[in-house]
Amino acid sequence: MTDKTNGNHNIFRTSDLPLAAYLDIAGVPLYQVVHEGNGHGVFEFVDEPGREELVKGWYSGQDPIPSAQAFWQQVRLMKRRLEVEIANTKRT
Repeated sequence: MTDKTNGNHNIFRTSDLPLAAYLDIAGVPLYQVVHEGNGHGVFEFVDEPGREELVKGWYSGQDPIPSAQAFWQQVRLMKRRLEVEIANTKRT
């Protein structure tokens, strides 16, 4: 996980798929998905107030997902977004 600045936004980057799905469900805006080669990708989120607490809560187990069903659906969606980005990168 890293933080960076991209234009007008501070960006939070993670390759942790479950964390990315959790942040997406929590409403942290997804900025983009980046294919970094070798089948690996990174999810970049607009770093808004409260994001750091969400990440700490995720890793400490103190911020439960509202619904296991919603979580699983979001993991599948985030994986599909990554697959689309990888496919798009291979075409260029």
